[in-house]
Amino acid sequence: MSFWQPYLVYILPIFVFFSVLSVSFILRLFLYRKLERWSSGTKTPWDNIVIQASRTPLVILILIVSVWVTKYFVSIPENIDHTLSDVIRLLVILAALFFMDQFFTLWVEQHASHHKVLFSSKRFISTLVHVVILIFVVLFILNALGISITPFLASLGIGSLAVALALQDTLKNVFAGVYLLMDRPISKGDLISLEDGQQGFVEAIGWRSTRLKLFSEDILIIPNSNLASSMITNHELPSEVSSLKITCGVHYDSDLEKVEKVVLEEANSIQVEHPAGLESYKPVFGFYEFSELSVLFFVRLGVKHHADQATLKSEFIKKLHQRFACEGIVIPFTGRTVQLTKSD
Repeated sequence: MSFWQPYLVYILPIFVFFSVLSVSFILRLFLYRKLERWSSGTKTPWDNIVIQASRTPLVILILIVSVWVTKYFVSIPENIDHTLSDVIRLLVILAALFFMDQFFTLWVEQHASHHKVLFSSKRFISTLVHVVILIFVVLFILNALGISITPFLASLGIGSLAVALALQDTLKNVFAGVYLLMDRPISKGDLISLEDGQQGFVEAIGWRSTRLKLFSEDILIIPNSNLASSMITNHELPSEVSSLKITCGVHYDSDLEKVEKVVLEEANSIQVEHPAGLESYKPVFGFYEFSELSVLFFVRLGVKHHADQATLKSEFIKKLHQRFACEGIVIPFTGRTVQLTKSD
């Protein structure tokens, strides 16, 4: 009897398996070259997503086909054949789960640039998909090994409840983040004012907190639950254009018709000349009160962006003060006399 005769029953299946495996990988390489060339000429992104998502699952399917062909053409001992059947079923399930994992991850990445909600939460969604798929993989492997997963599922339920109670504040912020991302009362880049008077631009909306860049260049980190339950003024809605109200007073001896004319001239001038001014906006003027020292008036200007209000207001006050001085219009102010006596 030949030396190799006892080992032939094992050598032949291994040879057939690796032969089929090699041929399959060569065909896979050729197939993907053709598919990628074809998908590059289509307008829809779905074919690219499916092709990329099927790379790892196809490797698993090649392993399955190689094992199945080996079983079909070569006589395999019964105990090994039974084990291979279980392995094939497990690999089929793994291939399907890996395809779903890659498909959803690639879909989120593909559409994140076109949807603000997906862009802000793509990392969270991808991680969530990976975790869910991993749990299913572990459960199927345990079941395939003959280990009962019922106690594991019960423990998972109790553990989930314990985690939910322990992470109550975190989950509250997460759900508030979902609300902010879905309802979109604010968006990245919006200028907002908080209840406490702080103003800033929205830097990012995360799942746990929102980052606000203040005018001082500091970053204010606000828990989403606090932000969702507070009153917010969004200066970008319905548009970023805003108006600015400035109040002042003139002496009772002033010619009010002249005051109105001068103020409107300066208001119209700064609307056109200043970069922050809104040229299409018609300034509004009006007297509104007789105070103790003066007749009070207001003027409303149009501003291209709320953040530029302070700049426009400062420039207008300087120009109006200079013009009042030239026109002889007096802005009254209270005075105080301090008398100093020399002690002996």
